[in-house]
Amino acid sequence: MQKGLVGLGVIGCGNIGARMIEAFRDVKGGRLVGIADVNVDRAREIADRYGAKVATSDYQELLERDDIDAILVATPNFLHAKNAIDAAKAGKHVLVQKPMALSIEDADQMIFAARENNVILMSCFILRFTPSFAKAKELIDSGVIGKPLVIRTNFSHWGIYKAYKPASDWFYEKSKSGGGPLLDLGVHHFDLLRWITGNEVEEVMAQTATIDNPIEVEDNAFVNLKFSNGIRAQLFLSFTTANTSQAIEVYGTDGTIIAGPAGAIPVPLRLYTVAGNQKEAKGFVEVPVPNENSFTKAEQHFVDCILEGKEPMTTGIDGKKTIEIIQAAYRSAEHGKIVKLDPCH
Repeated sequence: MQKGLVGLGVIGCGNIGARMIEAFRDVKGGRLVGIADVNVDRAREIADRYGAKVATSDYQELLERDDIDAILVATPNFLHAKNAIDAAKAGKHVLVQKPMALSIEDADQMIFAARENNVILMSCFILRFTPSFAKAKELIDSGVIGKPLVIRTNFSHWGIYKAYKPASDWFYEKSKSGGGPLLDLGVHHFDLLRWITGNEVEEVMAQTATIDNPIEVEDNAFVNLKFSNGIRAQLFLSFTTANTSQAIEVYGTDGTIIAGPAGAIPVPLRLYTVAGNQKEAKGFVEVPVPNENSFTKAEQHFVDCILEGKEPMTTGIDGKKTIEIIQAAYRSAEHGKIVKLDPCH
């Protein structure tokens, strides 16, 4: 590694990969070295745009380079595990897009490969780095809304075919994507809820439906969670809303917090509290939060962890935990009953 500078290689430069490459421009202590994509023309285009010196269709070329210290995996879901394991075995630190993998077995192999080769494996859960959600957690931890009791979240948009045309159809193929919005959107909120509550899920009840799209996966999901500390959460996840919407509402004994990313909710963070023993409502007030790129913040954290030799905020274990919840939700939807998880596992 060049002193104080992490060389990054990127595998996959589709929609999300390209956005993360763009965000990496503002990361201190990192430099973009190479990009690999099956569409080598696109890899060259993105490499030229952002100053990477290598563009290839074979990601093994990136893994063999001494000037690449870390790999961002931004390929289709079904390739995450193989790409990440190959990178770890090559001695590269790994930042992997969500979902980390499509099975618990693959997640375990990824975690093992990282440990065996003494490299960092970070799951890219950007909502922990979204300013409004980070501030919401800070406020909740401070006790300003009392004891959290119930949480309601929604995450929905129009689906990728109506929002933009993908390069291939893998996104709606069950064997390649792993699922619809329950997986693709739910993975974000399952991690966010684990982080905000500081507890693990012990019960899952879910329903899924394919309402408006002729696809293999669901386009709507409705999930109820019970956490080990008694908090209940309800999630709505959809590919059929004409507008993009994302918010989390946390209801406590002394107040309420409503938070969401800028652009997906009119006010990114609002707080409602009552005044001590008088229980005099103060009403909702807007809490200011900075306008920062969540991808950049996550990538900066990844680079800092490499340079400082510390564990990332979102580990491979966190990625595995979300997969366990997702799989439990699909089992619940299939069998129409509550699925229990071991919160101590």
